[in-house]
Amino acid sequence: MWARVAARGETLLTWRDALEQIEKMNREKAYGCNDWRMPHIKELESLVDLGEHSPALPDAHPFFEVQNFYWSSTTSAYETNYAWTLYLQV
Repeated sequence: MWARVAARGETLLTWRDALEQIEKMNREKAYGCNDWRMPHIKELESLVDLGEHSPALPDAHPFFEVQNFYWSSTTSAYETNYAWTLYLQV
């Protein structure tokens, strides 16, 4: 399940802060659920429409407040304190 509100706050989050935000969502049962997780990079890429840009999502996508990029749970092979991100804006 994807949250329809694609922005979870006013400020950009670090990867660690985003993981903590998900833990908070689960504690508070955000949107009635307590099994939220950060998607891996292939799950995020599955949303992309390469024929579109800014955002690179299909015309009928269900999301509000789309951000420039999203963290994934896929850890970087080069720096294990960071993760892959999906950029949706040009």
